[in-house]
Order: sequence, then C-alpha cells, then structure tokens
Amino acid sequence: MSYQPVASVRGHADPRLEKGVNNSWVAQLNTSALERTAIEDQVGSGMSWWYNYFTSQRARFAAGTGPGVGFTTAMTGANLDGTWTPITDAEYIPMILAPAHNNATENGWLSSESSTATKLLGPTEPDIPTNDAIYSGWAVADVLTMWGSVMEPWRAAVAGRRLGAPAVSQVNPVTTAGLWFDQFMQGVVSNGYHVDFIPVHFFFNYTGAGLATGTTVGAGLPVLRAYLRDIWNLYRRPLWPELGILQTLGNTDTTVANANERCVELFKSLAHEMGQPIVERWNFWPLGPWGSGAAGAGLYAADGTINAVGTTMKRI
Repeated sequence: MSYQPVASVRGHADPRLEKGVNNSWVAQLNTSALERTAIEDQVGSGMSWWYNYFTSQRARFAAGTGPGVGFTTAMTGANLDGTWTPITDAEYIPMILAPAHNNATENGWLSSESSTATKLLGPTEPDIPTNDAIYSGWAVADVLTMWGSVMEPWRAAVAGRRLGAPAVSQVNPVTTAGLWFDQFMQGVVSNGYHVDFIPVHFFFNYTGAGLATGTTVGAGLPVLRAYLRDIWNLYRRPLWPELGILQTLGNTDTTVANANERCVELFKSLAHEMGQPIVERWNFWPLGPWGSGAAGAGLYAADGTINAVGTTMKRI
C-alpha cells in the first residue's frame, strides 16, 4: 500500500527545543506537587511539551497507583486531582490511553479540560495482549472504531488539529507487514481517517522478540537510525520517537543512569542529523523512577531530586 506524505509541523527550527517528557506513572514522584515542579524545571531549560496518558493534565489513575505499582489495578479509569495547578508554559498533549479510558467522562475532558489542545495521541502499545496488565491490549478493529467515533470528530471540530498514531511496542515493529500497526494503517486508509504523525517507542537494551537493540546504547543507536528511516520511507509521516532504558533487561553500560545519559546525548545528535521532516519531536520516558529500585530510570528521584539524567536532559 502506498501512503501519501503528511507535512511536518515543527514549532521550532531546532529539534532540541522540541524535546518532551512522559509523566506517565502517576505517583512515581511522591506527590503531584513534586511532579509539577519537576516538569517546570525541565520547561525552564527548553522542554516544550509533555503528556501523561490522559485527556487532562489534572488526571490521575483512579486506584492502585503508587511507586512500583504500575497499571495492574489502575486501568479502570481516572479521576481529577483538584490540587493541580495547570502548566501553561509547555504544551500538554492529551491521549486516549486504553479501552478503560475510552469513556464519556474522560473523552469529555477533551472539551472541558484540554479545550486548547491541538494534538491528540492514540493509545500506547495496544499491540500487547491484555494478559500483560501494564499495557492496553486493544484490538485493531476496536481502535479503528474509536478512531472514527472520538479521534476524527475531535480533529474535524477545529482547523489545524492533528492526530498521533497509536504507539506500538518493539515486540511488533511499525515496519513489519501484517502486524498491528500495518493492519491499523490499512484500516485508516480504507476508512478515510487521518494520522498526522507517528509516535515511535524505542527503548535501548531491549533484547526480546521483534526489534531487538543489543545490550548497550551504542549498539542500539544504529538500530534506531535505521528504524526511523524505514518508518519514514514507508509511511511519510513525521515521527515522534520516545526513548528510554529498560533497566529490567540486562545492560552493559555502567548503570541505568549512565546508559540514559548516553541515550539522550546520542539522540540529540541523531535528531539534528535526521532533522525535518523525519524527526518532528521526541521525548524521554519516564519523568521519575519506574517501579521499585530503579533510581536511574527517570529524570528525578521520588522525592523530586534531579539526577544526572535529568541534568543532561536540561543541558541538551
């Protein structure tokens, strides 16, 4: 199938200024106030956007969240944090995360909580089965139904709005024919729907099935470069790579934090090298520590203390 090109829309000429962060594992920092302070700290050094898996920046998982808990019991919906003061100096981008979050209340927040948003992200890693509680496990046909009933009407309501494709895992690469993303894009075309940019999950040190990267950041970089070019050549959509280190899988860098520092340093160079229209924006995952015993995985410790990775992210 041939795909028509979609133009990149970059707010800054320098891709460094299109960096973002994912504040996704709520309570990974000890309080929402610490989360907000950490985001603002990165904004002060050039971070221009962020997202949190929801359709409101005030949203929080309804139950079961906290350091080390993840999504296991938290996929049943969300509620609003009344203590959160909206961040206005960086772009917040809403997302329809998973089947449990495709509901009237959370979809309604697109109008009431995020009415000024100009971009809307599709679900995260819907290709992962529901027996893995961390991910959304959303069938292609059901996502296409949601696309037609939620995403497309939202896009059509205001000129200039843009839709980001679902971000599949490295288990089922974007570029492999017949897998989740290929099926989805064929459905998009056949239904006359829109995908304006493609978020790309790429976690260094991933050694499983699908798109393996090796066991060091250095080994993963050429894999990432080729992957992004292949996605661009196939779909002709601007790309939004999300980068990080899967510390639960072995790595031969000195520490997870050391690997993450190298990750953001090397990708800065790669973003400049590839430039528009291929890399439109990029972000780091996650803001804070992921799970238990993962001090080097994020940019800040649970108490809000910035680490070496966060400092590097600010500097670049």
